[in-house]
Amino acid sequence: MTASTPGEGAVPSGEGVVVGAPRRWLSIEGLVLLAGALIAYGILGQPWWIVPAGILVPDIAMGGYLAGTRPGAHVAPSWSSGGNARMMYRPSLASFAAYGARM
Repeated sequence: MTASTPGEGAVPSGEGVVVGAPRRWLSIEGLVLLAGALIAYGILGQPWWIVPAGILVPDIAMGGYLAGTRPGAHVAPSWSSGGNARMMYRPSLASFAAYGARM
């Protein structure tokens, strides 16, 4: 086996890993998912302030690093993955149950 040269197999910095038609399909898929989620959110009658709050919570949680690396390492991951999902899930579940009961 020979050692690889630096940069061999690396992707150029100006280009992503997925290019061409698959990249366009992924972009379209993301837009369709966003539109569908916002439509469903509106139908369920959730307060709209939760949408930007859900997007900003992980960034705000990074403020835990202002207290140091140790507190930041505990605060930021808990809000970027689990806390954000819990914040969005609970009100949606309650509305979905109420909406389903009206049908």
